[in-house]
Amino acid sequence: MLCKHCGKEIADEAVFCKHCGKRTDGFKTCPVCKKDIDDDSAFCSFCGADLTSPTVGETAVAAQPYTVCATTGADAVTVGALAEAGSVKKTAVNLTRILNIAVVCVSMLVALFALIFIFFAGFKAVLESNGETQSESADIFYYFGKAYKERAEILKLSQPSNYYKAATFLPCIFGTVISASSLIAVCALVVAATVFNVQYIVGKREKSGDAFAIAAFAVFVFCSAALLAMVNSTTEFSSDYLPQTIYYELNSTTVAGIVSGCVFMFIWLCGKIAVCGKQFFQTVNIVKCCLALAATVFTVVTVSLLTLPAIAVDSSEAGITDVKCGILQLLNSLGLLSFKGEGNEIATKAWVVFSLGTLAFLTEVGALICGGEFIIKAINNISGNGKKSLLGASIRTAVFTLITMVLMIVCGEMFLGIATEIGDSENIGKFSYGVPIAAFVLSIISIVIAVALKIYGYKNPQSGVLPDAQQTAEQAVAADTENSQS
Repeated sequence: MLCKHCGKEIADEAVFCKHCGKRTDGFKTCPVCKKDIDDDSAFCSFCGADLTSPTVGETAVAAQPYTVCATTGADAVTVGALAEAGSVKKTAVNLTRILNIAVVCVSMLVALFALIFIFFAGFKAVLESNGETQSESADIFYYFGKAYKERAEILKLSQPSNYYKAATFLPCIFGTVISASSLIAVCALVVAATVFNVQYIVGKREKSGDAFAIAAFAVFVFCSAALLAMVNSTTEFSSDYLPQTIYYELNSTTVAGIVSGCVFMFIWLCGKIAVCGKQFFQTVNIVKCCLALAATVFTVVTVSLLTLPAIAVDSSEAGITDVKCGILQLLNSLGLLSFKGEGNEIATKAWVVFSLGTLAFLTEVGALICGGEFIIKAINNISGNGKKSLLGASIRTAVFTLITMVLMIVCGEMFLGIATEIGDSENIGKFSYGVPIAAFVLSIISIVIAVALKIYGYKNPQSGVLPDAQQTAEQAVAADTENSQS
């Protein structure tokens, strides 16, 4: 962007011009109380200093904060205001420091929830039949042994093909990788957040570890969503012959962890806004905050849709209604079709569907990761901890969602083609793909909002979406130290 004072090119996120040294965010620093005020202010809104007086800067440097000088007229008012401002500011700085430490402690609670509940993350299968409900839960450690044993026992009851064996064990492999990587990531992020926050509190570090704490909670949520996406790729159906419905949802412990973490994250965000003070209520900041929140909401809904069964099947002619499945169940169901003896061409098509379906689930996980990245950046920007654009993460989320949608549609139509060739199409029905299509549309809306935020931020340059709360507290502490020395 161009500096509005000297007109030379500077970085988009720059607060001071490297050529003329003037601020570019619409604020200036009061020479008396050292607080940020509007650039066009004639009097300081905090200490009341007359900024039009040519001696106000010299007076602020030379005068002692609690000394009453024998002056008259305008100079006397200035010195008196300076003494009063020094007294008030000293108390305000201490309160700001205490508030900022409290905010850091709240972020550690968010990280603690992630560390505790990641070991209980999981899902439960619910069976509703004849008015009765049964459920069975599985946690994150289910994929470290038990899942493989259960599927091995099922395969012993038949003589499955190599394709069916691969499709049966594929969810186990994905579950193991997701669970192990999530456990390692959460533990590492919580340790980093703890170390950085402790160093910040004792004054050995200028930046806190809030971002690591938020990232740890985001990984916990991602793990829960990925496991749910995988099991929701199993099946959900009801039948006219056997009235029952099977569906999957997060277990109660995982839900409690997500809700508790979100509550404390909201408290943390409110604390960050409180540290920013009156700067939060600037029109620029409020507009940016609203745009970032809107894009975050659409991204959260997009990620939520990706955890649902992706394909709806109309099998009413076969006596089965409300069938829903995901890409992994589609691959497994293809192995149940009897295409042995149909020729190598059918078998080749089946393995093509298997390959594309595996890729579809990987891109689905990629969309979940990119969506989580967007949410982390948005929260950090809103709180004043971040200065990065949200556009890149929103584009990556939409791209992965688009690829997932296309692959699921291709796999579904190829599945129907194979079923038609072997004469099983009447028992399959028609496929529809409303969930991935809706997810992609919402991801596009997130991109549009991110673009609007980028354009608005370019016209109204400022670090992050809101003022840097961390920097505000550090400036206050520095000013307090300077006053104490003087």
